[in-house]
Amino acid sequence: MSTCEDERAEAIRRLTLAGRRLSDATVLFHTKMADGFGLGASETKALGFVQRFGPMTHGELTERVGLKPASVTNIIDRLEEKGWLVRRRSQQDARRVLLSVVPEKVETLHREIFAPFMERLDGVYAEFGTDELRTIARAFDAIAAAQEDAARDLPERDAGGSR
Repeated sequence: MSTCEDERAEAIRRLTLAGRRLSDATVLFHTKMADGFGLGASETKALGFVQRFGPMTHGELTERVGLKPASVTNIIDRLEEKGWLVRRRSQQDARRVLLSVVPEKVETLHREIFAPFMERLDGVYAEFGTDELRTIARAFDAIAAAQEDAARDLPERDAGGSR
């Protein structure tokens, strides 16, 4: 193997390890945050989708989270019971029910959890030039797309891990 190939292999190895570390840190951060607010991991992800993309139907949320419709119904029910989501009839089509976040609850979550984290990220971002930040963002988008595709390709399994 040439020196360039060795350097590339080492860079990919380091990137893979950094990706695993980031994944672990993300899961642990979100788990602790969810626990602190009495939420489960799936609930926080579903809530995040509705908060980021705006009001949506049960079907739209099901498509985004990639879980079975009955599982999404259970998540919605729990979020509604806990005061994080509301169901409202669409003003354009009264047959459609839209899920919306409760702004005050999401603002509390942002203020207490995400604002301090974003301040830390601002410090990290300050270490990189604009072109580097664009490259990192492009890489994150591509990595996220690859993981989303991989998640869709995972085989369905029962709770015991069997197909």
